[in-house]
Amino acid sequence: MRDSNKKFFRYLRTAALKSLSQRITSLIAEAKNLGLLRHIPQVEKRDAETVKIAGRTLFNFASNDYLGLSHHPAVLETVAKAAKELPTSSSSSRLICGDSEQLRQLETDIAELKQRESSLVFPSGYHTNIGTICALCRKGDFILSDNDNHASLIDAIRLSGATVLIFKHNDPESLEANLKKVPDEAFCLVVTESVFSTDGSVAPLPKIIEICERYGATLMLDEAHATGTLGETGRGTEEQFNLKGRCHILMGTLGKALASLGGFIAGSPELTSALTNRARSLIYSTALPPLSAVAASAAIRTLLKDPAPLEKLRKNIQLFVNEMKKRTDLDFSRKVQTPIFPIRIGDEREVIVARAKLIEKGFYTAALRYPTVPKGAAMLRISLSAVHSEESVTSLAAHISEIISEKNRLS
Repeated sequence: MRDSNKKFFRYLRTAALKSLSQRITSLIAEAKNLGLLRHIPQVEKRDAETVKIAGRTLFNFASNDYLGLSHHPAVLETVAKAAKELPTSSSSSRLICGDSEQLRQLETDIAELKQRESSLVFPSGYHTNIGTICALCRKGDFILSDNDNHASLIDAIRLSGATVLIFKHNDPESLEANLKKVPDEAFCLVVTESVFSTDGSVAPLPKIIEICERYGATLMLDEAHATGTLGETGRGTEEQFNLKGRCHILMGTLGKALASLGGFIAGSPELTSALTNRARSLIYSTALPPLSAVAASAAIRTLLKDPAPLEKLRKNIQLFVNEMKKRTDLDFSRKVQTPIFPIRIGDEREVIVARAKLIEKGFYTAALRYPTVPKGAAMLRISLSAVHSEESVTSLAAHISEIISEKNRLS
């Protein structure tokens, strides 16, 4: 009997491994066939302006370090000093013993940056969106989501159990048409990015706020790519449009312009208290390490005290726009310019070829393919930074124009 049991369980294990192997093989084969197979680039070194991959040092136009604060002397000096005294990990959930003086100070700094009474830090931007939306929304509620929202927002909305209505990208009329479908008594959350991560477009926030206020909807604004890049002092989209305090929930990340790791919500003390009690991605995750909090706080202080990085970023943005207008017929007419520029290629395989050509010229960019963007809408994403030299920006524009000209000749 004992031998037969061993044989039976051995059979189950073998069958499970065979089934898993088949599934893995099919996933990889499908990705290859569609031109969507991904690999982790083997980064060997990264400094302020360049990245070394597979032995080649390339100008880095793929990073989200928009202000170059991850290499700013003031930030590095603060972190180096703190590293002599602080532990490498929080080693616990925030609600057990993972809290720290550095985390509390960071939340004070974020609240000041975003001009709110309170803020709450999460381990990542993904944690922030999942935890917040799932804590606030449930079955019977309604969520209205921009068609081009980030994957973390899409996943959070699906997990919440709420009824989902999708409005056209950056289209206030579509938003209002969908709001008319929401019952008067239902809780309704409108969710949009402010600067969209794929193409750098900016949400028409004044009109969105006006519509949300008219219909009594709650607005959650994802400021991941707007924090540090929009507004006179880099506070974000509310500052850009002179709409201080008009958004109910501000979400942001610390791993882009703020030179660290993590995500945050800024809002009322009641909001952050509710999330402390209900956001499972916060409650059941190890808290942000104190040293990461120190880095983010140092970046915020540098942003607010030293206007030079933001001014340099805006000069690079305008330089790139001018060079691309001079060399191509691409549309660069958006009213608010951001550090993100899409170079639309279309075919998933062609975008990989285009990126390879830029790598040969010494430039590293992101190649966005499905499911990051719709099928057949693959693009190069150019991310500008304050640390890029005028020469590298101008040269990149020249090489991109060559790729576009060749693509046009062949099509």
